[in-house]
Amino acid sequence: MTSRYMNCILLTWLLLSSSPYQMFTLLTWTQLDSKLIMISTEAIAKKSQGGDYEKITIQRGWTSEEDVELEVKYSGFCHTDLHIANNDLGITSYPVVPGHEVAGVVTKVGSKVQDLKIGDHVGIGYFIDSCLSCEYCVMDDETNCLKGKTMTAAGAIRFGRIKTDNGKYSYGGFSKKMIANRHFISKIPKSYPLEKAGPCFCAGDEWCDTFCSPFCLWLLLLYRCHNVWTSQRIRSTTRGQECRHSWLWWSWTNG
Repeated sequence: MTSRYMNCILLTWLLLSSSPYQMFTLLTWTQLDSKLIMISTEAIAKKSQGGDYEKITIQRGWTSEEDVELEVKYSGFCHTDLHIANNDLGITSYPVVPGHEVAGVVTKVGSKVQDLKIGDHVGIGYFIDSCLSCEYCVMDDETNCLKGKTMTAAGAIRFGRIKTDNGKYSYGGFSKKMIANRHFISKIPKSYPLEKAGPCFCAGDEWCDTFCSPFCLWLLLLYRCHNVWTSQRIRSTTRGQECRHSWLWWSWTNG
């Protein structure tokens, strides 16, 4: 029996055993996958532990109609990025694209994303995926996901909401474009400069609710992010863990 007939039989079985919604999703994404829902974009990466940072071309992919594509304007350089880039934690695969304090502008949204539109200012934090089903995730506490979360930079792909050309780990924010599930993206008020917003996302997307409140946003920014447009060190606290940052901003527009 030829592979063509086998594929027809398999597709028929999948359709007959699926609900109407699953059938629609299957047909839609089978069609989209056949068009290779991948985008190529420039990124800043290290190809080896002892190597220098250099420009490379990477590929990111759409995984569902809940995804959002954004143009990265700024990405903070946290000391954790240095640990990841240098494999100090022993978990890095190369090439590695650092960056988890991302601020950018929405360029495309999936059909199921209702609260974001092209042109909105958004940010992405330390985590870019989790199971979304455990007792912590359902309380929007993805940081403590019981099944393991995916770091924005060099995180293991676990739950199918991240797609990269390497198929194993994520790429961070030192890239011209990013694609992420809406759940892990926070909206930033346009009244606040993007170049000052990124560091607030070091804590991860758990700050999403904070960004929904203008009062809390300004309070947070005043407390944590004053003088971020400098090379001086500041302190920030996330869930009782203190980390030091050297805010060396990187952007595609400023070089």
